[in-house]
Amino acid sequence: MTTESYATERARAKCAEADALLYRAADTRESQWMLHAISCYQAALELDPDLAEAYLGLAELWLYYEQPEQAALFVSKALELDEGNETALNLWGITQTL
Repeated sequence: MTTESYATERARAKCAEADALLYRAADTRESQWMLHAISCYQAALELDPDLAEAYLGLAELWLYYEQPEQAALFVSKALELDEGNETALNLWGITQTL
């Protein structure tokens, strides 16, 4: 195995692990285990800092805790990564009206 193919395989494994953590966070959030969901989103972002969905998940949790300023920070990051994301645009509007 070449160094390049090894690096590619490691990157794929990290992405797969980040995706698994993203889904785990969503499942956890649905069952109201908010603190655990935050940990899962953060762990996913440590593996893949370009996961706009993880930033949006964190933003939704901060809105749940009635912290629109904190939520806006995460929505802003998600919009940097995916400027046309409808969920991010909707959440941005919410954070600006609270």
